[in-house]
Parts: sequence; C-alpha cells; structure tokens
Amino acid sequence: MTKKEIDLKGGVLIIGSLLWQDYLDKPGDDIRKNWRANSLSITNKIQVRIPIRYGRFSEKSQIYTMVFSNACKRKSGTAFVVPFLSQIQSNKQLINEAEKLSEAEGMKKKFVAGDDVWSVLGILINPKHNGAKVKRNLVALWNNSLNKAFDEKLFRIGKEKPCLKSNGVLDIPWPSTIDPRKSEELSSYDFIIATATKPTKYPLIKELSGCVKNDTGRYYFVENYKSGIVTFQDLQVMSS
Repeated sequence: MTKKEIDLKGGVLIIGSLLWQDYLDKPGDDIRKNWRANSLSITNKIQVRIPIRYGRFSEKSQIYTMVFSNACKRKSGTAFVVPFLSQIQSNKQLINEAEKLSEAEGMKKKFVAGDDVWSVLGILINPKHNGAKVKRNLVALWNNSLNKAFDEKLFRIGKEKPCLKSNGVLDIPWPSTIDPRKSEELSSYDFIIATATKPTKYPLIKELSGCVKNDTGRYYFVENYKSGIVTFQDLQVMSS
C-alpha cells in the first residue's frame, strides 16, 4: 500500500459563475460543467458568509464580476464551499486540483494569470487545524507553485487590506456557515482554494444596476443571486 504523503480535506470556495455556468469560452464547450463533475462533490456544497462584492469590470461583457474585499468583513455576502471528490493525499494531487480550477477559470493551469496579473489562485488554511509544520508545508507548496511574482497591494481598493499575500495565501477570514447545522462539517476542512481577481472599481448602486439591466447575455448578477451568491448591495440593486 502506498504511504500517504498528506491526508487533508479540501475544497473550492466559489464566488461566481464557476457554480452555475457550464462553459468557459462559448456555450457547448462544457469545460466548467466537466470540471464540477470530475473534481467536486457539488451536492455537498455549503453556503457560507465571506467578504465579497462586485468590483472587477469586464470589458468583454461590460459587467462587474465578483471579488474578495476585506472592506466587507462587517457586511459579508454569501458564497459556497464545495468539497473535492476525495481526500487530498499528496502534494501532486493538490496541485493537480488547483490546475484544474485554473483551467476552469481560463487561467491555463497557471496560478498567476495575465500580463497585468488579473487573477491569482489563492489558498486559505483552516486556522484551527493542523500543526505548524503542516501549515508551513502548505504555504511553501503554494508559494513554490506561483509561476510569477505579483503585487498583492493591487488586490484591494483604497486603504483596505489586500485579500492576498505575496505567497498566494488568501488574507480573508475563514468562512462561517449560513446554516448552523453545517458548522461542524465546514470546520472539518483543512483548506480551501479560490480564485482572487484584481478589483478595478467598487461601483455605486446606480452604476451596478445599469450594468445588470444591460446584461442580456450572461445574466451574471441574476444567475449569482438565483444560485445563492449574494452581496450586501443586491437588494438595493434589485429595487433601483
């Protein structure tokens, strides 16, 4: 029997279209649908509170997409933690799952994407789990997997604390569950990974509402809301 290198429970923190959109580049390619089916136990997803908001403007779609924001810690939104199909038993397996997430995001298996670094794969380690050695190893593994350096200060707006550290560790609070009955299950996770996108601007309600009304293609805001991915601004947007 092969000895386990590690034995960790992990998953993906999803804050947008990875949860509900089947395609990546065009309808029918099913890249995201296949990723969810082959890597995640989607039926065991847990809705969580996490500091998110609309904050990256997509020139292609002319809409605002979701970002992590430490300015929202007191008015968190909701998203989902979804477990991997199996325990992570080696460093290679963990990196392989991260690369699959990268592909589903259009990042081409890279941990740091774009000439201007528009996104970075981040890892969040359960602060109540593992010894110092395990945590050091996870951080080192993630840091060594970054394909290039990036300026973490760009992953914020204004004076808020960046949502990422330079080693790729997400610098946001560990999520809390919406349903208290899921708290024990969430606490069993050793780590979660997620894509942090670089914010461009935090839009006012009027601007965000205008983008939502003009989005007759992806229906990004609507699909997020229907799926349970919600921010503190959503009710104001819908009533404007």
